[in-house]
Amino acid sequence: MDLKNQIELELYFADHFETVLFPVLADIYLRQEDFRRARKVCNIGLGYHENDPAGRFVLAQVEKSEGNLKDAEKELQHVLKYSPDHAGAAIMLCE
Repeated sequence: MDLKNQIELELYFADHFETVLFPVLADIYLRQEDFRRARKVCNIGLGYHENDPAGRFVLAQVEKSEGNLKDAEKELQHVLKYSPDHAGAAIMLCE
């Protein structure tokens, strides 16, 4: 699977909500500033993988982009709880 191919990822995700690849698709939506879809993919994926640091980090970025700083902080703390060496989350939390 080409992880840069949005259509391929969307088709796969539609049939496999439980995939650990959900942060890749959510990040594509985030970069396109499609925060609604990014959040939806994260929420679905995190329903299956509650402590996935990549998914939580993308969700934190969505929250920050939408001005929900308290929610972003909560997600970043969750990332660092389960992945203490996540540099991106640590840096973003300090901003």
